[in-house]
Amino acid sequence: MAMGHVISATSRYTLPAKGRGHLIARAEVLLGQARDAYSAGRMGEAVEFAYQAALRTAGAWVADSSVGKRKRKPRGAWAQLELVGGEAVQWAQRFAADSARRSRLLSGIDHDPDREWVEALVTDAERFYANVAMDQMWGAAA
Repeated sequence: MAMGHVISATSRYTLPAKGRGHLIARAEVLLGQARDAYSAGRMGEAVEFAYQAALRTAGAWVADSSVGKRKRKPRGAWAQLELVGGEAVQWAQRFAADSARRSRLLSGIDHDPDREWVEALVTDAERFYANVAMDQMWGAAA
């Protein structure tokens, strides 16, 4: 007798296994965590989640471009995103500017990031994600 699969009511959405879809899905989860951390006053966590979401979003955009197909490309996500050109350059510069500040938080050199800066980072990561996710959705539909 074959047994059916039991799905728990508490099980979470399963992310795609790999590729652009996985990166976008992971970015969405990280943005939710960033917003939750911000709302709870955990600014350091909000920074990390938002920055990681932006990295995943950048990875999805690069993977969907001719840059992603190159054999030789820069190691950093922001440098790769700049190579995409157009609007990607501004997004790359925006998040690259926060890289050192994030590193200082992670290493413990800085503590208690400014709430306005964190809000701007989370909001920009959400806008970046929405822009890339929408483009990919329309690209997949075409």
